[in-house]
Amino acid sequence: MQRAVSSTVFNRIIEANPVVADIPCNGSVDPYAPSGEPGALVIRHRDGKYYRHYINSIDFVRTLGGGNLIPISRQEFYSRFPNRDTDFRLRR
Repeated sequence: MQRAVSSTVFNRIIEANPVVADIPCNGSVDPYAPSGEPGALVIRHRDGKYYRHYINSIDFVRTLGGGNLIPISRQEFYSRFPNRDTDFRLRR
């Protein structure tokens, strides 16, 4: 649903839900395939750290310009990239 809001309301929404990362569509988001896990994107956040975000479709990766999923062990994946608890899921 979309609706027009005043700048005051918009600023309140942004303050309550700050932007923590930008998702470029230029192939710079790395898609991983940790063993025994669904696919995940690794995204650099505005704090300079990389976090994992789970996905349920390779189509989402292709939309961002990424390539094939990068194989990695679950243990290495967990130790290298903390989870931000935000899933990206395609709905059909």
